[in-house]
This record gives sequence, C-alpha cells and structure tokens, in this order.
Amino acid sequence: MRSITLHCGAHKTGSSLLQDKLKRNSRRLLAAGIRYVPQESLEPLMALLDGRPDPEAEGQIRAYFESMIGEVNSLVVSHESLLGFAGLVAGEASQQFYAKAVSRARLLARCLDGWNIQLILYTRRQDSFLESVYLEGFREEYILGTFQAFFENVDTQQLNWFTLIREIEQAMPKGQITVRPFESISEGSRPFAEKFFKLFVKTDGMDFGGIKSHRRGLSMPAYRLLQGARIRLGGRQTLVRKVLQRAMTNRWLPSAIFLNDRQRADLLFAHRLDNQSLFQEYMPEYPPDFYS
Repeated sequence: MRSITLHCGAHKTGSSLLQDKLKRNSRRLLAAGIRYVPQESLEPLMALLDGRPDPEAEGQIRAYFESMIGEVNSLVVSHESLLGFAGLVAGEASQQFYAKAVSRARLLARCLDGWNIQLILYTRRQDSFLESVYLEGFREEYILGTFQAFFENVDTQQLNWFTLIREIEQAMPKGQITVRPFESISEGSRPFAEKFFKLFVKTDGMDFGGIKSHRRGLSMPAYRLLQGARIRLGGRQTLVRKVLQRAMTNRWLPSAIFLNDRQRADLLFAHRLDNQSLFQEYMPEYPPDFYS
C-alpha cells in the first residue's frame, strides 16, 4: 500500500531546517523507496488547497499525488502552510487559530483514501510562538506596527494546540498523527532533524551534517533599529532590512522579547490544563508540565 508523510509545520517550529535536511537527503530517501517532494513542487497542490473544494479539485489533488509518487511506494511532503495559517494577524479573513486546518485535513483524507497517512505536527509554547510569529511578520513587512498593537488584536484564548490537534485527528480518522515540541531543538539541530527522519525512515547513512541556521530571529537591537528606520524613512527599506537581519541576528545579540513577566505567566496559566493534556495524550515521553 502507498504511504505518505505530511509534515505540516506549524509555523516557526523549525520547518525550514527540516526541509533543508530532506532536500540534502533526497537521493538517499529515494534509494529507500521514499520520494521527497520539495516545496517548489508543491505550488500546484497549495493552489488547489486554497481554492474552492469541489469534486473537480479533489480529482486534481488525487492526480497530483499520483504523479508525484511515480514508481516508488512512499512520499514525504513538507510545508509549514499545509494546514493554512495561524490567523493571528489583524486584518486576516479569520482570526480563528488555524481556521483551515480541519477542513484541509478532511480534504486530504478524502483525496488520499487508500493510502497510509502519517501527519507530523510540531508545536511551540504559546508565549514564544506569539513573539516569533510577530517577528517574522515584522521582518517580512506584513506586520508594520508594534508588538503591543499586534498583541491587542490576538485572541490568546484560541492558542490551544490540544484542541486543534484533536480536531485534526478526528478529521483524518484513518491517518496517524504524530506531535513533537519545537523546543526539543535545544538538544541540537542534528538530533532534532534525525528524530524527525526516524518517524518515516531508517536513518543509517543519512546526512545530518552541515546544519545551518535558517531564518534567524531578529535581536532586540536590530528590531529597534529597523522600527526606527521605518518611522524615519518610511516605505519598504529592503536594504536596511537585509543588513540588519544578517549582521544583528539573535545568534550574536540578545533576542527580541516583548511579553512582560505578567503577560507571559497569564498566557501560560490560561493554557496550563490544555498543555498538560497535549503532552499526556500526544507526547508522553515529555513531562506534562513541559510548557509551564
């Protein structure tokens, strides 16, 4: 039976790093009977997922996967937006947390009927996730205001990984869902990538060397300078942005941190029971208070 591994993010959980390792090992995976579908080849699929779901679109999605798998028996697909977007940015069509995740999971389950499906999703602690989403949007200039303005427009009660994952699991009843915490990257990029690969392939002979940092976060000095440059100069300061992002990242300087101690404590307290349930049910190898 054909099988597929769908790595669907979430955003800001090391997806770019894992995609780099998948691309590096694409020939080794192919030798093991697994084809990695690189992100640039996923554009037709993402367009179909973004469109109106109907029988014709479902047929096209099935045909897409059939064309990708070819003569092998297994596919690996990795895209941090496979289940949509977090829905935290003011002005988005929906502020619901990953509003499209359940409908997309249900659609993929229908289109992959008869396949063995493994869906892999990484979570991130709510406070760190919020700050990282904001910094990414600020850096890429689809969030222009201050963190406080962004934070005031976020419904923090919706940042519930446990509920989201349960709903996705119910929408994909014949699939297997595997959940991992992004924070395990603190053990090192190499073991982080290797543990991901072990979910669908034997890692003997795989190349996890040459790990490089992807999408480094802005340091607080870089954030303040970039914010000042926008206020003074206006418009899209592409050159300024590139210089600051390369020379003043959080690799060398203190990371940008926005939530104060009270806000952070309140956010984690509000989600403490759901976070405990998340780890007890989906990641029992970690302590239930891992996100406290």
